[in-house]
Amino acid sequence: MKNKIRSVMEGNNKKISDLIRETGLSKSYIYSVLANNSVPSLVNARKIAYALNVDIEDIFPSNLD
Repeated sequence: MKNKIRSVMEGNNKKISDLIRETGLSKSYIYSVLANNSVPSLVNARKIAYALNVDIEDIFPSNLD
């Protein structure tokens, strides 16, 4: 599943280390999601969205342009 996490992080001036700390998710898991190698559960997607102050749909859109 493609995502827009990196672009949202850049817009919010967030670092990967910030995302790891704020979500409580493992470093390897976050990198796997960022690389589109893992699809996060709904719970983890919510944690990521909350840490970035966005809606889930903003980082995991159903239709990427």
